Amino acid sequence: MTRKAQSSMEYLMTYGWAVLVFAIVVGILYATGVFGGGANLSSECAAEPGFTCSNPTYTPNGITVSISDASGQNYYDSWIFVVSRAEDIGSSGLPVNFSETSTANMVSVGTLIPSHVVTVNFNYEGAGAIPAGNIPVGTPFIGYVWVAYCTAPVCPNPTNFVRIGSITAIRT
Repeated sequence: MTRKAQSSMEYLMTYGWAVLVFAIVVGILYATGVFGGGANLSSECAAEPGFTCSNPTYTPNGITVSISDASGQNYYDSWIFVVSRAEDIGSSGLPVNFSETSTANMVSVGTLIPSHVVTVNFNYEGAGAIPAGNIPVGTPFIGYVWVAYCTAPVCPNPTNFVRIGSITAIRT
């Protein structure tokens, strides 16, 4: 091999590895969202033990999510509601702006029966915690899904409250 060819080969080997390492680092940074400012968020619902939570969507019509009771117990006269993670939580563990007697931001689902999946839509009119109006596509809603329920088949107002899960829904 000539001296010139050997020199060119050394140059390619030395700088070729450097370019390859640089490309890998840039690819990793891109995949983790460093360049997108969090653009790689995805819609997801993480359920608490005893529940399932799936398929969250955030559209101009509100937020829709599917939930199910996996605990084996019936939740009578159930109402489902969502609150933003930004809501203040009171000493009771419930959001401060939440009223146990007001169902304005809740959706009635009747009795939540084990293994029965219920899909609930929280529209902007009823769910005060969901940002309404002209929300840009790609905007995330991050919050919690709750169930208010009774332990007896008939009761005037829900007496028990439990957080079903955490929700991230990206506006589509």
